[in-house]
Amino acid sequence: MKNFAISCSILGGFVLSFGLLSLFIKERLYIAETAVATLYGILCKRILKGTQGEELMQNLETPSFVFNFAHIVLSLQLVAVGVTVPKAFLKKNWVPIATLLLPVMAIMYLISTVIVKYVLKLDWLPAMIIGSCVTPTDPILASAVLKGKFANKYIPSRYRLILAVESGANDGLGFPLLTLPLLLLRFQSKELTLGEAMKDWIVNTWGFEILLAVVIGTAIGYGARVLLKYSMRRLLIDKESFLVYILALAILVTGLTAMIESDDLLAVFISGLVFSWDEEMVQDMKDSHILEVVDLVFNQAFFIVFGMIIPETVLDPKKIFAAALIILLRRLPGVFLMKMLYLLPGFSRKEAFFTGWFGPIGVGAIFFAHHAQHVLKANVQYHDTAKIISDFVYTVVVMSIMLHGTTAPVIHLHMKSKQKKGKKAIDAYGSDTEAEKDQEILHLQQLM
Repeated sequence: MKNFAISCSILGGFVLSFGLLSLFIKERLYIAETAVATLYGILCKRILKGTQGEELMQNLETPSFVFNFAHIVLSLQLVAVGVTVPKAFLKKNWVPIATLLLPVMAIMYLISTVIVKYVLKLDWLPAMIIGSCVTPTDPILASAVLKGKFANKYIPSRYRLILAVESGANDGLGFPLLTLPLLLLRFQSKELTLGEAMKDWIVNTWGFEILLAVVIGTAIGYGARVLLKYSMRRLLIDKESFLVYILALAILVTGLTAMIESDDLLAVFISGLVFSWDEEMVQDMKDSHILEVVDLVFNQAFFIVFGMIIPETVLDPKKIFAAALIILLRRLPGVFLMKMLYLLPGFSRKEAFFTGWFGPIGVGAIFFAHHAQHVLKANVQYHDTAKIISDFVYTVVVMSIMLHGTTAPVIHLHMKSKQKKGKKAIDAYGSDTEAEKDQEILHLQQLM
């Protein structure tokens, strides 16, 4: 009962206090709410230390709780990202999206693995596991910068949507990068032969988990859209059920695919994409802002918890140095190489720099790290390896939250284009002015 009371006080206190200053913090200071929530969680940890809140801290640090919490937060965010992407946009911009999801992602994996290997002095397989955890761009941290008045004003719609699609898809597509070194560790410990490990990776990971997830996500997303349209035409659904329909879709897809141990992250994102093919219906849901509100509360709650469970080992100088190298170097080389090879059409040098810098690491990395920890702890000889992986991933996530969540002013100066004098101001409490809405719609039509 005491833990419940403390938890409610912590979350309610943050939502209320941050809400009073949210516009100033996000639109004037350009600081993401995820960074503020994490700092708030760290402060709460200091206050609760040595008090009756110690039991709450121990419960929050339970790996299964963190894993499942990260799981549901990711699912909600992925379906939210999926339903924002118009069908025509994917057809028009499939080349840069595929480039970011395939060669750039592979280069990020390679660079991250090499940095971990030589800076932390780990073996190749543990380094590959960490590399796979920190490779995907986090959709939750990405949305903190890709949404809002700052993004609408200074980041072109095309790049926002491209990065949104990338951040939504690469968590699911990053799973094979994680399972490969985990299977090779089982080969190393003689649990599997090399042939069995590679067969498992190709057949089970790529076939059952990836391809089946795409099929499941497509089928459920399409079916949910058809059924909803039928129900609306027959006036069978009430307003409240209509507004939470996308949330229910995310939870259903997550549950079904997780139950058969397929890649539920990819399935959820695909279901959101397919569902959004009826843009008029999705727009009605988006206008209600119900998804944004639920998403906001869950995200804030997760990063408060994250701040409260950050281990002291994140302050190790070697880990901080390795994390800084990963954040600075893992993405920029691949993006600029692809630009030189003309695989990112329409990207100027400024947009390539923004794309190369903006690859935050967050909830997805924590989810992958706890999954790896669960697998490795099944073998006694890898207990220490599991601890090293988890602690370092936490270090990278903390640095990414602080750097990507507070460097928006730099992005602001870099991306800012010349604004026409006398341009109408944006309404702080609502949507953009009509002139800006028209400009945004025209720009999207040109992209499609």
